[in-house]
Amino acid sequence: MRLIRLDEGGKEVLRLDRINGEIVRVREEDLQQKGNRTYFRETVSKERDGAYFSAINLNREHGVIELPYKPTLRIAQQVRSPDGSLLGIVIGNLSFDQFLSRLLSDDIERFHLFLTNSDGYYLFGRGEDELFGFDLNTESNAQRDYPETESYFLGSSQSEDLIEGNYPFFDYTLTHLHRLEISEADRVLHMGIQVVYAGFSLGSGFALIALLVVVTVFLILGITVTSYLSAGITRPLEVIVEATDDFARGETSQTLPVTHNDEIGVLARSFVEMRSSVTRQREAVVKANEQLSLANRDLSNFAHIASHELREPINRISMLTEIAKSELSSAETEVDREVVNLLDSLRKESLKLLRQISDFRHFAGLSVGVLVREETEVVQLIRDALSEFSVQLRGLQIKVDIEEIPPLMTYASLLRSVYRNLTDSLLKFPQMRDASIRYTFGLVDDCPALGVLYDGSPEVAQEIAAAFDTSFEYNEPSNSTEIGLSLCLKIIARHKGRFWIETKDSQSHIRFTLGQDSIA
Repeated sequence: MRLIRLDEGGKEVLRLDRINGEIVRVREEDLQQKGNRTYFRETVSKERDGAYFSAINLNREHGVIELPYKPTLRIAQQVRSPDGSLLGIVIGNLSFDQFLSRLLSDDIERFHLFLTNSDGYYLFGRGEDELFGFDLNTESNAQRDYPETESYFLGSSQSEDLIEGNYPFFDYTLTHLHRLEISEADRVLHMGIQVVYAGFSLGSGFALIALLVVVTVFLILGITVTSYLSAGITRPLEVIVEATDDFARGETSQTLPVTHNDEIGVLARSFVEMRSSVTRQREAVVKANEQLSLANRDLSNFAHIASHELREPINRISMLTEIAKSELSSAETEVDREVVNLLDSLRKESLKLLRQISDFRHFAGLSVGVLVREETEVVQLIRDALSEFSVQLRGLQIKVDIEEIPPLMTYASLLRSVYRNLTDSLLKFPQMRDASIRYTFGLVDDCPALGVLYDGSPEVAQEIAAAFDTSFEYNEPSNSTEIGLSLCLKIIARHKGRFWIETKDSQSHIRFTLGQDSIA
């Protein structure tokens, strides 16, 4: 019994072998790739519903026929995810000669039984050197022994009767061939029964009765084989596959055949153990996420309280420096002018520190909760981000325009932070009055490309290009503007995107992509 995944060339994930009557789990380093085997290719290409029955052949390990010979029938079922995508297969190897030996006796009085595949090659009921000629490159088949059956094997007839010898008076042999479909029209076996009559006369009427008995035996055997394969093998495999689908959807109520004392039972018990382990790990992850969420809230609260406590004294320092500067506005000596310059520098540094604290508070707010991609109405998100700057935009008489942008799969709170930081950075440049800002959208390399386009003064456009290039190229922020832009870079990278800036004449176009998986 094996679980084989679709990727990695059809690599075995789990394999159970029966060795000397014991069921043994194969070591991971001994697992093989089976992607090139016919049964794997045919199972994965099969329609979703129903089990797959392989052709019966000699088992191979590492591409070589195994010794002693092991005639094998493989029965497989696809394993799919809840959305219907194929993950792999579960497959069982049935020792076909042992299976038939339980159902059939080689010789029952005058009856001799044999079995061939669809091409007439013997699978059972002949000497070992006459079996599996298609695997061993021999010409031992029914057509060679019974040339008159050539048309039967090539056609679609359900049966064929052959009589050899002095029928109906003395020694003769009656042979009946019957088509047996195990599962599908293209998976056909032919069962043969020979009846030998020697040393006495047999009337034709009795011969017909014997032939009817033979056909009846065939029907009973066919029903027995089909019922065993369906109830004993395919249904337990289907139950395990159904349990896999349910578990992927988060359901764990499926009852598995754990009481079987064979490979299917071991596989079912292994699945139950894995299911319990994954459930425990899932519960531990949920609990850890809850604890992390609480810790994030505590950290965010601390960040807001600490930043508030820092802003107050810095605000007072800034106000005091402004008052002192105004008192010395009419400085007449060199010393007074130096003091004014120092006060001016102190005020500028205080304002920088206030902006850095503001950015820190905003970034700390992003840590609350768990970030997940969601379908985002980007136009509305931009409007929400701009609401913070409405007074500044009106005061500077800046024209704002937002292009039509389709819904995208984004980390909405992070993308809002990008637009907030980019807008805040632009508004800090001088000579912004009467400029225009356009929020753009396009496609670059099949990825959504968003942007903020400044159009105004050529000098300011060049300053913007230089400032943004420096901040993103070196990624070593030294002031509040660069801290905000550095956060933007990290957020864009989290969206698997890239950043660049385009400048021409009076325009500077700050652009970034979000990656192909952002397309809703």
